[in-house]
Amino acid sequence: MDPHRRGRGGTSRGSSAAEFAIKHYANPRRISLLSSPTTSSASAEPLLLVEKDDENQIPKAPRLHSSSWSADFVTHNEDILAQILLFLPPKSLLRFQSVSKQWLSIISSPGFRRMHSRKYRSAGSSFFVLDSCVDDPPLNFISLRREDVKSMGTITSGLNDFLDDGLVLNMHSCNGLLCIDVSFELTFFNEDRRLLVYNPTTDEYRTIPREKSAQDQSEGVNIVFDPSKSHHYILVSALVVNEDEDEFRFTVYSSETGLWSETAAKFEHDGDRYYFEKGAYWNGDLHWVSVSSGTLCFDLDNKRLRPVIPHPSAPSVEWRDICYFGESGGDLYLIGLDKPQAMLWKVYSLKRDYSGWVVKYSIDVASLVTFYPSMVVEEESNEKHFDLHMPCFVVDEKEKKAMPVILLRCKVISYDISDMTVEELAEIDSSHLEHAFSFRAPKYCLVDSVQHTETLAYSSTLLLLCIGIYCFASPMDAGTAVQNEGFYMNTPHGKVKSSSDTALYCLAK
Repeated sequence: MDPHRRGRGGTSRGSSAAEFAIKHYANPRRISLLSSPTTSSASAEPLLLVEKDDENQIPKAPRLHSSSWSADFVTHNEDILAQILLFLPPKSLLRFQSVSKQWLSIISSPGFRRMHSRKYRSAGSSFFVLDSCVDDPPLNFISLRREDVKSMGTITSGLNDFLDDGLVLNMHSCNGLLCIDVSFELTFFNEDRRLLVYNPTTDEYRTIPREKSAQDQSEGVNIVFDPSKSHHYILVSALVVNEDEDEFRFTVYSSETGLWSETAAKFEHDGDRYYFEKGAYWNGDLHWVSVSSGTLCFDLDNKRLRPVIPHPSAPSVEWRDICYFGESGGDLYLIGLDKPQAMLWKVYSLKRDYSGWVVKYSIDVASLVTFYPSMVVEEESNEKHFDLHMPCFVVDEKEKKAMPVILLRCKVISYDISDMTVEELAEIDSSHLEHAFSFRAPKYCLVDSVQHTETLAYSSTLLLLCIGIYCFASPMDAGTAVQNEGFYMNTPHGKVKSSSDTALYCLAK
């Protein structure tokens, strides 16, 4: 299977939500934990979301002004029109490319897309979900907003088609771009392992060349993309050095140069597990959490490691479970349990000067357990522990809200800890994700959640170099350059299969 020729343009684009293990409700049920379970409005079962396909509807241009004179003025002034279009979300802009050739030329131009990526910030209320305990799982998704469910279903179905027959080894995201480490089996003893950078919003992707020595040594590859700083992205790979797997080196790939480079950073641990495949980009640097030691920071500017930041002080010697580690709302958060039966979970935020952790929020779990008693399981030793996953923790500083998203065995819920309100988002097919609940292990490592944010950013910046920096003697030279880098994209006129045609198409714009 050649993933370069697969995408949302394939025959499986119309995959229904029924194929997903996580099925969203049409009318999510809201429950106030300040009321009793018997008087709650939770008695009525929510309906599953089934929406009609309107993919073939012709998009309408937004009404700019009631005055025909003003509309004509804006239409004939591309600078003003471009400034107006910058305020629209990527999903709308992609549809509005069909309005006219002028709109297509503006929206698809590299300069506009770079500027839009810098200025537009998506809410990031949707997540891809990958069950790492199953050999070949389909991707699922969670959307906190009902209006995003259909579009996320289309994107996730297309991504599943794109990765068909491939085993996803790791997936990482940053500001709308995905880095996917996937293996395609060629023969019983031979595999084709590929590293892809993919933009789910635009359905563009690029195959990243791998270091030959890194084929079987990679512990995790993370992508860093910060459009406020640059339209380029970098990949950071943690590589095992010795057979004991306790010493690591780090390499960095730059989309600006198209090359991997060795760094002087080396790290040796004393047996603790560091989650190098699940880095968090925050404060301009990349961070990895360990089971019990602390947080490791990779200084991206200087390509070096900072000293390990210890975990917050806890009554026990080491943390029982790490529930969540990641960035949200501009802060880096850590949620962990130092006791299996703790009913008040502390949400820690790391200080920007790296001097330590502070308690930012507290989550009262006692009322939550009253409504969902199955989230606590009693073992044969009479010891109780929480049977759940927390793939997402969403903070909205503007709305003054903080919500952990919790996977139970049969439901997905969000919990607004400010007003103690639960919203039941979806149900989970019991035949899927079951392995994730069958292990008594840190829940952080069993279910991977990757945030999706809309962006028009290119997954390959060589295209920008071809147009904006280098001057080619002919379009064929540009086509050859793009072909050598393996860039693929979908255009409003269909998926371009030839890399040379891609360059000609872009130069024609």
